[in-house]
Amino acid sequence: MDFETTTCISYEHLTILNSYCQKLDVPLRTLIVYMILYAAKKEKKKAIAFKRISYRKRNK
Repeated sequence: MDFETTTCISYEHLTILNSYCQKLDVPLRTLIVYMILYAAKKEKKKAIAFKRISYRKRNK
């Protein structure tokens, strides 16, 4: 399954994700890839992860 996603993460959720990254000792991008793969597996879809995740600064 090939898919592309654009996700906006609130500052509150970013703080939560970063705390899990510290606990698991993984980079944020890796945690996000794992979450996407888990969701695809749970839905019984085959997913191929790629490492081209990019971040955009948000305007306040």
